[in-house]
Amino acid sequence: MIRAAIILGLVFLISLPAIGAETATEFGIGTGYTDNLFNDSTGVTDSYTSPYLGVSFYPSSSIEISFSGIYTAFSEAADLSSVNAGGTITYVSAGDNRPISFYLSAGSTVRRYGDLYRDYDAMQSSFSAVTRFRLSPKLHLKLGGAFSSNDFDNSVTGDNHGFGAFGGVNGGLWGSNTIDIEGGVDFTSFESLDSSSVMGWRNTSSSSNTDIENDLQTAYISVRLSRPLGSHTGIAVEYAARSFIGSENVVTYGLTLDNLSPWTAFWEGQAISAEVKSFIIPNFIVNTGVRYQQARFMDALELDNTGETESYSLQTREDDRMQTSLSLQRPIVIGNGRILRPTINISYIDNNSTHPYYDYEAMSMSLTLDFQF
Repeated sequence: MIRAAIILGLVFLISLPAIGAETATEFGIGTGYTDNLFNDSTGVTDSYTSPYLGVSFYPSSSIEISFSGIYTAFSEAADLSSVNAGGTITYVSAGDNRPISFYLSAGSTVRRYGDLYRDYDAMQSSFSAVTRFRLSPKLHLKLGGAFSSNDFDNSVTGDNHGFGAFGGVNGGLWGSNTIDIEGGVDFTSFESLDSSSVMGWRNTSSSSNTDIENDLQTAYISVRLSRPLGSHTGIAVEYAARSFIGSENVVTYGLTLDNLSPWTAFWEGQAISAEVKSFIIPNFIVNTGVRYQQARFMDALELDNTGETESYSLQTREDDRMQTSLSLQRPIVIGNGRILRPTINISYIDNNSTHPYYDYEAMSMSLTLDFQF
């Protein structure tokens, strides 16, 4: 089945240029080092190499069909090495001056790890639809909905499916300022849990009748303001807030690794970030960013092996996280639409958590060489 899908995908890729579709190709390789591979208190260090390839086709001015794949190979944690491959089709109704325009997108990604982390093998699928209303030349209203699913191949305990509805406005303010405001509600359903195996749930014993819920509702709002700072620099500031709605008994099975766990995608709290993009150094693009987040994550059930029988115990987690980043890119135009982009990235994270396992600092550095034609 998988082999047939791969063959059909390759045939489709080869045949599209023949029917006259415009094509854009991007490939490159990245290498990097981190002093905290799992983003936790263990502080495991490792280096990695990541070749990647992306191809986009444009059968018309309104349609984009893209395929991409990336392989990440770690030097020490070989089984954490992974393959991510997927495709997306996007439709955008042409014309910025239309009173009403539409945006549709559907895609799927497959992720595969080595034997030690095969429980994290998964397929992620998504679909979104947005309608944009042109209220004035500088002001637009948008309304939309989205569906997503995350299905683990070898362990159903992380499976979740959700849909959401959102709306917002974006446009220009006085001078060169622009603003984007969005708010919405997400509904996520998790794999059923067996309450009889839960210990420590809301300070109750496993013998208690504990009503564990599997449906999470989250409301959110974000406000993004951007403006130029002179002729060669721009700044964007964003504030976001999320809140669980009547979901105090919702939990999911915990997976121990922060960078793979379902914990990190479901949180309530506040975050503020700022990013500065500058062309002040001739021929270079400099990006600097800072982000602060206060988050209470969705409660998780971790396997408890301390007793004679297998059971799960409740794990709660609240974090204060500060992240700073710096990137330096030197685009090199070769001609005929071909661009070479070497980029250096540096990132630092300081995470303070009520869960000792996630009280950590992390520094990472990477170098990528990207070629687009």
